[in-house]
Amino acid sequence: MNITKHQTGARGSTTPTRNKLIEMLKEFPEEKIAIIFNFTKRIMSDGDEYDNEALSLQELEMIQASEKEYEKGEYVWWGDVKRSSV
Repeated sequence: MNITKHQTGARGSTTPTRNKLIEMLKEFPEEKIAIIFNFTKRIMSDGDEYDNEALSLQELEMIQASEKEYEKGEYVWWGDVKRSSV
């Protein structure tokens, strides 16, 4: 994978995070690269396809509840989430 000027950091050099990501991508099989590529295209697109999607009342309530939990500090960092035996 070649780094172009467009892909470099603000100062024209690659960032440590970018370099780590590039190295990680080299290890993925092609089918995983395709998934990552499609996800990246989606998040970098000009318009988010979900911006105009109406949320149900239940979804809005869930979002509001999670925002309140976050404000209170009642959340778990995603890296600390443990799966149950279920």
